[in-house]
Amino acid sequence: MANKKIFISDPHLGDGSKSDDFHRDGHLIALFDRYVDGNKIYLLGDIFELWQARLDKIIWAHLDVFKYLEDWNITCIYGNHDFLPFSKLWPETYEDELIYAEHGHQHDVYNNVSMFNLKWPIGKYITLGVGWLERLWNKDVDEFLLKKYGEFKYTAAKLQGAVKSGVNNWPAYYGVIDHKPHRIYICGHTHKPLLYKSAGDIYANCGAWVDSVLPTYLLVDGNTVQLRNGLDYSIINEEKL
Repeated sequence: MANKKIFISDPHLGDGSKSDDFHRDGHLIALFDRYVDGNKIYLLGDIFELWQARLDKIIWAHLDVFKYLEDWNITCIYGNHDFLPFSKLWPETYEDELIYAEHGHQHDVYNNVSMFNLKWPIGKYITLGVGWLERLWNKDVDEFLLKKYGEFKYTAAKLQGAVKSGVNNWPAYYGVIDHKPHRIYICGHTHKPLLYKSAGDIYANCGAWVDSVLPTYLLVDGNTVQLRNGLDYSIINEEKL
């Protein structure tokens, strides 16, 4: 099982309050344990929910997960929810001869931290409002809003032309833009796992690990990409170059 690359995105580790949408510490640690020896693990952003919580409280609430992030076999890439302070410490992308990987907020007009002259993009203020409602009213208010308004993200991506030609039928996918000579394009951000082959290239989304979705991850073994269930490690989909 060695020499594989594992891509995970969007755990959104919170502070343990009612607004914390991550309660899968044991499952995530088990996944780390499964692959940490002889393989390479990449966390593609929104690891910490810093738009709703303080880092010290997050670390305390998920201390066992945090300890793993110091392991040399795990590489962290920042997303929009952990842009600060980690954009100063972590890379924005991962690249090798085949793979180009990023979080994906770069193609989202509501969450790209560099698209506005505001201190923060509109998405942060929405997230802060949702967190406030979760704490004071109902912890599941975010799930209700996502079901009702989630497709607005796909519209935003289409408006700015970020969805790659030929695969723009993927619901709520922020397609990574061509980065030739790469052949495998990976992102997260949307919380919707996807694996698709088009014109000989592979496009994939890791999915997420928040409570409201089935946790998924991507396993890259040479020229093969597998979308896998994060709970039982079963293969959901597979594509080969």
